[in-house]
Amino acid sequence: MLLGPVVVLLLAGCGDGGASGPGAAAPPKGGDRHPPSHSATAGATPGRTPAPTHTPTPAHRRARDGRDLDACRDRTCEVEVRQGDTVRFSARFVTDTFTIERITDDRVDFSATDDQPAPLRGYVGGTGAVETGDIRVDFDRTQDGRIILEFSPR
Repeated sequence: MLLGPVVVLLLAGCGDGGASGPGAAAPPKGGDRHPPSHSATAGATPGRTPAPTHTPTPAHRRARDGRDLDACRDRTCEVEVRQGDTVRFSARFVTDTFTIERITDDRVDFSATDDQPAPLRGYVGGTGAVETGDIRVDFDRTQDGRIILEFSPR
């Protein structure tokens, strides 16, 4: 049985997660099966992850920029990451860093820093996407367990 992607975001210092006040998400539009996540922290907006239409990426897939994390300074790159890696963005962008805190067989824990007082912390299980500050991060895991992230402007 193939389970869909899991994206969970934990925000330090967040409120009760209710749908009122600034940063509340709009109600889902017709036909939407996945309501948006809510966040009391402005600037950190979890993205919706569509159900995967494929199995894990073949083991032979290589990231376009390899392990060159500096290729991400402009927020446009595709890199293979390992536990403990920190991707740093140019100072002119809102998002400062994206760090891979921990990689397990079933999830990737991360943190991101931007113009908010506390870092965004969360994890992605399988494949999925996260949006925070001014970046979007697409997660992919190859069959041999390597993690490939594609960064793009939001």
